[in-house]
Amino acid sequence: MLQLTDRLILSPTDLVGFLACGHRTRLEWEAARGLRPQAFDGDPVLDLVSRKGAEHEKRYLAELRAGGLEVVDLSNLGNKTIDESEAAEAATVAAMRDAVDIVYQGVFFDGRWRGRPDFLRKVQTPSAFGDWSYEAIDTKL
Repeated sequence: MLQLTDRLILSPTDLVGFLACGHRTRLEWEAARGLRPQAFDGDPVLDLVSRKGAEHEKRYLAELRAGGLEVVDLSNLGNKTIDESEAAEAATVAAMRDAVDIVYQGVFFDGRWRGRPDFLRKVQTPSAFGDWSYEAIDTKL
């Protein structure tokens, strides 16, 4: 969801939302600025899909661990503020530099755009890290 601190912070979800409905994006921007109340998004079907998706993601995480992969879990790190986002990104990059097999719920943040991939998996493709790099894995049902 759009966030407004001293600057507007966006996510890939915001971009998808804008492409689906520019008017909704305008309403969310106005709510972020305090010009209108936040829109109600209570939908039992979407809540169920979200809950089932989270359960699926947790099962996949358990499978990775059971397979003996080294997993760094960053899901407990906040990303609601600029400071939290910067700290979570630093932890993500540190885990990638350490060449862990899997980074769970890392954060990327460039000061304006913030993204949180479900998983980052180490692959044997050279990068600035060394003989390895990472690919994003998005877990969907």
